[in-house]
Amino acid sequence: MDKIKSLFKASPIAMAVVSLVIAGVASAAIVSYISNAPTAAVTVSAPVAMGIYEGGIDINKTGGTSINLTPTFGGSSMPFTTTAKNQANNRIGGYYVMVINAGSNDKITGQEFTSIMFDKNKLPASSQNGEIINKLCVVKGDGTLMTLANYSKGYSEGVYSNQKLVLLLDIDGDSTQVNNDVHESTGMCSPLTPYIGNETRSFFHLDPNETETETWTFTPTWNTGAKGIFTISAQYVNDLAKYAAYQYGL
Repeated sequence: MDKIKSLFKASPIAMAVVSLVIAGVASAAIVSYISNAPTAAVTVSAPVAMGIYEGGIDINKTGGTSINLTPTFGGSSMPFTTTAKNQANNRIGGYYVMVINAGSNDKITGQEFTSIMFDKNKLPASSQNGEIINKLCVVKGDGTLMTLANYSKGYSEGVYSNQKLVLLLDIDGDSTQVNNDVHESTGMCSPLTPYIGNETRSFFHLDPNETETETWTFTPTWNTGAKGIFTISAQYVNDLAKYAAYQYGL
């Protein structure tokens, strides 16, 4: 015993080691878990798969994610078709928007097209088919809407000067229906007022598990004075304000 005491007196390091051992034993505690923790990683992707191809409906085509349309001329019509499948196992919905981009050296005037015909390619023919140029609303950076005509007027007055425009297909903008005491619309491109949960008018649903492909054909006619290299894209979105702010770089 005297030798051990002498060792501790002569060796502070030995004393520290013993202290650590004692401390380690003393720090044992009761834990809150009583099992291991199995872990699973999952990758979640966007539920709607979209494609685009040139021309009218073709049951043998699903479309690509990026294509080059045949060069055309001002005054010409240029049909293209978009497809959309819901890959999720629940019914979902969103807003159908198009983005028109004039390129870095040009601006969108709002007068690039004189007509845009629309066909949902379903039988019996949908009442929504036909001319939609007056049903395309410009989505502003805060998610509010204005008519394409008002944007064009603002452009000519120097108020607006956008390289790209986010356009909502406000297919129910002229609706007179009332749901849950809420008027679906108070006019084309009027505020989108929720009437079922967060749903508003012009909210398109897609059935689950790819049970049906939405195949829509658009036939825009270019203004005779239109010239340039334009990009046209389509997408389903669930938050117009966030999407527009992203597109406009806000």
